[in-house]
This record gives sequence, C-alpha cells and structure tokens, in this order.
Amino acid sequence: TGTLGVHAVVFGLALGLSRIVPIARNRDRLDRLAGLAPGRITPIVIDGKPVAERIKAATDGLGVDILLDCLTRGVPADTTNDALKGLRRGGVAVNIGALNQPVTLDPIWLMVNAAQYRGSNWFTVAQGEEMAGLARDGLVDFSLFENRVYPLDRVNEALDEVGRNHGGFVNIVVRP
Repeated sequence: TGTLGVHAVVFGLALGLSRIVPIARNRDRLDRLAGLAPGRITPIVIDGKPVAERIKAATDGLGVDILLDCLTRGVPADTTNDALKGLRRGGVAVNIGALNQPVTLDPIWLMVNAAQYRGSNWFTVAQGEEMAGLARDGLVDFSLFENRVYPLDRVNEALDEVGRNHGGFVNIVVRP
C-alpha cells in the first residue's frame, strides 16, 4: 500500500471498478484502504501464504481482470510470481513498481490463459488528462491524503521524508 497502490485504488474506485483486491504487507494500511469502500475492496496481506489462491477466493474463483503490480525494491519477486496466477483468463498484469528482481513467467500458463504481462512507465498524457478529469469532476477524494509541502531549497529534506515510507496516504510535494 505504497503511494502508487493507494492512488491506483482511489482512481479504480472513481472509474467504477466493482471489486478491488489490494495486496500489501501492512495490515493496518490495508484496513484503512478497505474502509474507503467496504464491500468493494478486499485486501490481502502478504504473509507467506499463497497469494493467488486468496485472489481467486476474493473474486468468487474467477481471478482478477487486471493485476497492477506496484511492488517496490526489496520485495521478493515471489509475490509477483504467485499473484500472476491470480489473473482470470484473458487478464492483464501491468508492472509499474520498482521490483528489482527477475519475474518468472510461465509461457504455457500465459498462452493457455490468454494472459498478458506488460511494463508501464507511469501513464500516458491521455491517461493523465483522464485522471485530471476525474479529479475535476469530484470523483476522486483527495481529502484522505496528507500533503507535506517543502520549498525547493529544502528538497533534500523532502527526499528524506520520501524514504520514511508513510504507506501511500502521504504526498511529499516540492514547491518551486
């Protein structure tokens, strides 16, 4: 439930996703996230138990349409490798995180399940405009984020703050 994951859930809600299954290590942060839309958000804690089975259980055995992998450096690739098996037939996994370990892809499984694995470098201009439109239309609740604003001459302090891992509900902003 880092910044990318929390924002992905918030925008997923704005887009009308009926079910969101966030996966993270911190139960308290996941519970806070689930509280945004009880019934639509079913969190899974990374605790050494197989993730794919729990993804399938949270989706009535179907699996997820989209797996947005926001894992950060230092998280074992095993979590991603396992979560991939939680995709439904025709599902798409998109990596936007900073996972720095190799992911093991099973080409036969991908083929049989018509699944895809993609990389992404954040978002396109068009997608950014769509997100801005959702915000402008009041469909995204930014009040749940705490903004910590630093002037440009304190950029190093801001970078130190980023490293403290506040779990996605804190935005660190550098203002010129």
